Amino acid sequence: MPEGWCIRRGPEEAVLEYNVDEGLWVAFETDSPYTVTVASHTVLRYDDLELAARVYDRYVSPSEYGGSKVPIGWTYSSPAADSYHVFCYIPPQRSQYHCQWSGLYAEYIAVFLAWLIPGRMTQQDFESIVEVIDRRMACILDDACSDRH
Repeated sequence: MPEGWCIRRGPEEAVLEYNVDEGLWVAFETDSPYTVTVASHTVLRYDDLELAARVYDRYVSPSEYGGSKVPIGWTYSSPAADSYHVFCYIPPQRSQYHCQWSGLYAEYIAVFLAWLIPGRMTQQDFESIVEVIDRRMACILDDACSDRH
């Protein structure tokens, strides 16, 4: 996470989400005068590859968010994910962008969400975090991680 962020809660189990076999979730927080100052990262693992793909397509799709779109200037393209989505939108009664990136990696689903906060979480910060998550997921799938932390 960028400077100024700390763990608010977790990591903890995320087993109740979409009939997952195992999963972890962690929430982050930062000090800011903006209304919403949180981000979260979730990784879910399924025993069945087809179930993981169905859950990803049905529940982690950007279609459920009206007005969502790929952020202008987004450049990162995942070489590792079987499928991925990135989008940002401004929810009703909010003035901040909420961004979500998700990727399907065989039996794993990774989701990172954050509110963009000037000076704390820019779109570039968000994209950099996504790139790190993507590299680590690829490393885990290939069992080629030199750093397991």
